[in-house]
This record gives sequence, C-alpha cells and structure tokens, in this order.
Amino acid sequence: MVHTKTGKKLMESIAAKEDRDTVRALRAVYVRDFDLLEKRHDRYVQCKASNYSQDDLDVEKDWIQAVIYDHLAILAKCDDYLALTNSRSASVVSRASSRHSSVSSRQAKILTKLNERRRKPS
Repeated sequence: MVHTKTGKKLMESIAAKEDRDTVRALRAVYVRDFDLLEKRHDRYVQCKASNYSQDDLDVEKDWIQAVIYDHLAILAKCDDYLALTNSRSASVVSRASSRHSSVSSRQAKILTKLNERRRKPS
C-alpha cells in the first residue's frame, strides 16, 4: 500500500517505464516525504500519549511498522527497476574494475621499483 502522493507517482512512473532520472528524482522526494510522515506520526503519538492506553499505543506502533514495511517494499521495487535500467551491465562494470585493479597494481610495482632504485647507493 502506498501512503503518500509521491509514492503513488513513483510507482506509476515505474509501471510506465519512465527514464531513470525521473524515477531517481521521484525516489528522492518519496524518501523525504516518508520521513516527514514518520515525524508527523511521532508528534501525533506524543501529543496523544497521555490520553492513550497501552493498547492504543501498541496499535499506533503496529501501524507505523506496517507503513515502514510498505515503504521498504516500494523502495525495493524502485531499486530493482533502477538496476534493470542501468545503462552499464554488471559484466562491463566488473571488467572495468578488474582492469583498474590491474593498472593500479602495475603502477604500484613500478613505484616500488623506482623507490628501490632511489634508495640504492650508486
């Protein structure tokens, strides 16, 4: 269940397969809106706490936990969509990473040899 307008827009944009930039922007706004929802709920419970029984407080706690669970599910769907629409595949990224590590290790070997030559007396 979606609890904010931005969350609804986010899910609609994923369903419509909109571009990554739009989805990422909506995700950021959704996270902000959800944080505000949590803060508002916390203030509400604090203001009403003196009038609430322990059962009422437990109901409020269960409600916010269910909302958080829904929030995490929506973020997971969003993250899955963003991963699927990533322009660079994982194999390209891992090859680039491997190439970078081998370049770095070669550079380290060269620097080590240069430092050793500098230390040796001529």
